[in-house]
Amino acid sequence: MKQFRRFLWALLLMGMAIAIYSSAVGETAPEKINWGGAEPAAGSWARTADAMEFSYPMDAARDEPTILLRSAWQKYQILVDGNAVYTASSERNGAFHLFRLPQGQELTVRFLDCAPGSGAESAVLQSQVYFGSRSGIQWMILRENLYAVLFSGFALVLGIACLLAAYCMQRQHFGNFYGSVYSLGAYILLAGVWVLTDSKILLLVSQKAGLVGLISYLSFHALYLPLLQFTIGVLPEKRRMLEILQAFYSGLLLLLMANFIFSLPYLNVLVMAEHLLMTVTIALILYHGFREMRRGKNKALGRVMAGYVLFAVCSILAITIYYLDSSLPYSPVYMLGIFGFILLLAETAGQRVLEQINENANMAVYAKLAYRDVLTGLGNRAAFVRETQETKQSAAPFGYIMVDVNDLKKVNDTLGHPKGDALIHRVAQCLQRAAAEKGNCYRIGGDEFVVSLNGSREALLACADRIREEIAAADAGSEFPVSAALGLAWSEDQPDPIPAQVFRQADDAMYADKKRMKASREA
Repeated sequence: MKQFRRFLWALLLMGMAIAIYSSAVGETAPEKINWGGAEPAAGSWARTADAMEFSYPMDAARDEPTILLRSAWQKYQILVDGNAVYTASSERNGAFHLFRLPQGQELTVRFLDCAPGSGAESAVLQSQVYFGSRSGIQWMILRENLYAVLFSGFALVLGIACLLAAYCMQRQHFGNFYGSVYSLGAYILLAGVWVLTDSKILLLVSQKAGLVGLISYLSFHALYLPLLQFTIGVLPEKRRMLEILQAFYSGLLLLLMANFIFSLPYLNVLVMAEHLLMTVTIALILYHGFREMRRGKNKALGRVMAGYVLFAVCSILAITIYYLDSSLPYSPVYMLGIFGFILLLAETAGQRVLEQINENANMAVYAKLAYRDVLTGLGNRAAFVRETQETKQSAAPFGYIMVDVNDLKKVNDTLGHPKGDALIHRVAQCLQRAAAEKGNCYRIGGDEFVVSLNGSREALLACADRIREEIAAADAGSEFPVSAALGLAWSEDQPDPIPAQVFRQADDAMYADKKRMKASREA
C-alpha cells in the first residue's frame, strides 16, 4: 500500500509539472503587461455568418484606453476601428484578460467559430467587457480582489507556521500528531494559492492568464488531499474510507491534468464530477463525525465538525451560485467557508499541540524524578546504575569515591529527623562543591554517596582531598557534627577493571576508613 501511495504521489507531481509546462508554452498572451480598470461596457451584439461581435463606442479622449475581458469562449479577436490588435486562438487561454488599446473610435470583440445552432451563443453572451483607463482598472481590480490578497497573506503565514511546527515536532519525536499538522499546513497553503490565482489580482503582474487559471484549478482540486489526510488523524477508525476518497480525488486530478496537457474538451465534466465528489465527501465526514461525537470519546471532534458544517454550508452555496450564474462572485463565498474552517482546524491542532506539550513536560518531569534524589537533588541509585552501564561501553579509565555519613542515626535520635535530613543535605553540598564539574555525585542509600570521575588517578585523589576539606569546613560551622568516611578505587589499579569490581573496592576502602575513624574516636 505504501509503495502504491508513493507511486501515486510521484505520478501526481509529474503530471502537475507537465501540465504547468504545457500551459506556459502553449498559451498566447498579449506582448505587454496591461494595466487598467473599467465600468461594464454598454455595447451592442451582432451576428455574422460564423461569429458574434460585441461593439462599443470608445471615448477618444480617454488616456491609455484599456479593457478587461471576461469570457469562457477562448477564440476571439480584439479590433479597434476594424483593425485587429489581438487574436486569441489557444484553448489554454484564461478566462480573464487585460488589453491596452490604441486610440480609436470603436471597439469590437469578435468571438470566432460561433456558427448558428452550435450552442455557443449562450456561452458567448455571458462574456463581460469592462472599459476604462489604466489607473481606473488598476484600482478596480485591487479593490475587488483585496480579500484575496489578505487571505493569501494569512494563509502563507499560518501555513508556513504549521509546517515549521510540524518539522520541529518530528525532530523532537513529538508523538505522531506532527503528520496531521503537516497536512493542515499543506491545506492552508493550497487554499491561499487557490484564492490568489482564482481572483483577478494577478492580472496586474502577469498576462499568462491561462497559466494562472491552470494553477488555480490544480490547487482547488488538490485541496481535499491534505484535508482528508488531516481528517484521518481526527477519525482514525474511518481511515479506509478516507483513503478511498483520497484515491478518487487523485484520479480526478490526474484526469484534469491530462485534459490540460492534451487540450481535451472535458473540463466542465471534470468540474461537475469534482463538485459531486465534494458533496459526497462532506456528507460522509459529517455523518461519521457526528456519530463519533455522540459516543463522547473524541473531545477535539466538536470543533472539527463545526468547521465542516460551516465549510459545507458555504460550499453548497458557492456551488449553487456557480451553476445558477457563473458570472456572480461565488469564490468569496467558498473562501469564507475555507477561512472559518481553517480557523477551527488550527484551533483544534493548537489544542492538540498544547496537550502534547503538557504530556511531554509531565513525562520529562517523571523521567527526571526517576533518576533524582528528592532530598539532595543528586542522582539516585538508578541514575548511578545507568552510568555504570554506560561506563562498561567505554575504555576510558574511571574511579569511584565512596562516602558514608557518620553518626546519622545518633543525630536522628537526639536532634530529630529534620536535623538528620539537614546533615544529609549538607554532605551532599560538600560533594557537589568538591567535585564541581569534574565528577558526578549520587546518593545511593540513606547515608551513602558515591562520586564518579574520569581522567586520572591524581584527579581522583585531589577530589577526595577537597571532599575532606569541605566536610571539615561544614563541621566547623555546624550545630551538629558533620563527618564522613571515604574510600577510593581507580580502575587501572584493579585486576578486573569493571564498574562493579571498582565499586566494591571503593566500598571496602570506605568501610576500612570508617573503622579507623571509629577506633580513633574511642581512643
